[in-house]
Amino acid sequence: MLFTKENLFNFDDIEITDREKVCIDYIKSLTEAIPHSNTTFFNHLYNTFRILKKLNQNEDVCLAGLYHSVYDTDFFKANLVIDSKDVIDKIGEYSNFLVKVFCSENRADSIFQNSLCVPTNVNKDLLYIFYANEVEQSVRVGRSLNFYDKIVSKIVLLEAYCEIGKK
Repeated sequence: MLFTKENLFNFDDIEITDREKVCIDYIKSLTEAIPHSNTTFFNHLYNTFRILKKLNQNEDVCLAGLYHSVYDTDFFKANLVIDSKDVIDKIGEYSNFLVKVFCSENRADSIFQNSLCVPTNVNKDLLYIFYANEVEQSVRVGRSLNFYDKIVSKIVLLEAYCEIGKK
């Protein structure tokens, strides 16, 4: 799906599961008063989650997108007092792993160049989160989306590679 400023925040057609609602409520309670990129940290996290939902990602990836910066990143420090056990209890171990990688130093290399050498399907999941995060901020603050063609191209290649691996 291609996102534009006009269609990015139209989320009328997404369905949210009961588990996702619990996760949303928990993260909202921790982040709704924290400023982030011309909005609140919660709005950014929630919009990233909703973009992933619109991209038809599985629940693990969507929940990782909802929590993607809770452990702080090179670019944003929320300084949340949050226990990884609580995060795992809410979003699960795999989603928490994706969040930890996303919050790691040099995340662009870790994700885009796969410097951590994670399996292809994991790298694809991380690229989707990276893409949703960047698109969410870019559209809101007025940056061009042209840069993201590279990310989309890599996602398409990894999607094809993962499909071939299933046969």
